Amino acid sequence: MIRVGFHYYFTKNSWLGGAVYLKNLFEGIRSQKNINIQPVIITDYFCTKNDLSDFKDIEVIRSNLFSRANYNRIINKVLIIFFGKNIFVENFLKKNKIDITSHFSFLGNKSDIPSIYWQPDFQEIHNPNLLRIKRIIFRRINIFLFSRHSDKILLSSNTVRSDLKKISLIGYKNSKVICPVFFDIDNRDFINFNFIKKKFKIQKNFFFLPNHFWIHKNHMLILDALISLKKRNKIKNVQVVCTGLFNDYRYPNYKEEINRVIKKNNLETNFIILGIVKYSELMSLMKHSIAVINPSKSEGWSSTVEQAKSLGKYVLLSDLKVHREQKPERSFFFNTNDHLSLSNKIYELQKNYSNKKEVFFYKKGINKIIRKKNTFILDYAKLVKKVLVKKISLIKND
Repeated sequence: MIRVGFHYYFTKNSWLGGAVYLKNLFEGIRSQKNINIQPVIITDYFCTKNDLSDFKDIEVIRSNLFSRANYNRIINKVLIIFFGKNIFVENFLKKNKIDITSHFSFLGNKSDIPSIYWQPDFQEIHNPNLLRIKRIIFRRINIFLFSRHSDKILLSSNTVRSDLKKISLIGYKNSKVICPVFFDIDNRDFINFNFIKKKFKIQKNFFFLPNHFWIHKNHMLILDALISLKKRNKIKNVQVVCTGLFNDYRYPNYKEEINRVIKKNNLETNFIILGIVKYSELMSLMKHSIAVINPSKSEGWSSTVEQAKSLGKYVLLSDLKVHREQKPERSFFFNTNDHLSLSNKIYELQKNYSNKKEVFFYKKGINKIIRKKNTFILDYAKLVKKVLVKKISLIKND
């Protein structure tokens, strides 16, 4: 059995996309009995039971060596730069029989234990104005390090791989693209719409926007689209329901700004903010919606889009290369500044919604995702084994 260590250093609600990604990856690994891979979560003592609530059957190892504190990250990077590895981390991993690490840390080019590093996206290329200069510098340093000190770089899209080529040719040559598949949930876990409607006080036909309220997620465009519909007296029965964390450290006043626009334009019944909801509630809201919206200005490989595809939903998407690469069967693309075309599409879909048609596409989406998910997991398992064999061979030759 190959024990794969995943360094889990974020809180569950701070990056739902990351938590959902791991949840689906682990479930996929467990569904394939013959690949002989055992995921192990490695974290610090600040990680709570709630942060790990989606990983109940996964072994968890804690150590201060994996503290999320900035000083610890700096020390680790300094040791890797000067010695090619962190001997303390390596000894800890060997003691706990970790064969390889994956996704969230690199161990150094002289480490006996191989590492696969996952890079979701490169926001600094597409939206540098949304990041502080210090943040951009740190991200560039990290790219320099993982390009030279990980055994393989895992990317989720060819779009992101093209971005990496612009920044690091070494990293580009050492990268591998495996597009993740976000699996369907059991049909028994979907929640009845009447319960959803009563709990969240929403109407029968609504659009769903499941993104954190981060500035680059572009919620303001949706509000502009609703304002446009209202000016043309087409706002009746149009409702957008949003989930996600309402906190962006880059723009601490963003919440007040969003609420001010809602109140000023009397959109309280048209733009509903639910905050963080349970995964079963999120997927149920998605299933019962008219369509899913993602107006983001920057994405890696959108979990929102993949979840919508698995349910056969219609998706309204910002015209990003990665959104085009994801190829939803039912989709409409709009410019990140074009609220007018988006408002027209919202009105059209709301007016012509057919529940019978949705049932047909739901069954089609589920059948497609079942076929794709096995390929995703088998490709990942093949990568893990290939990297591990190569490292063992290099050590023997030394």
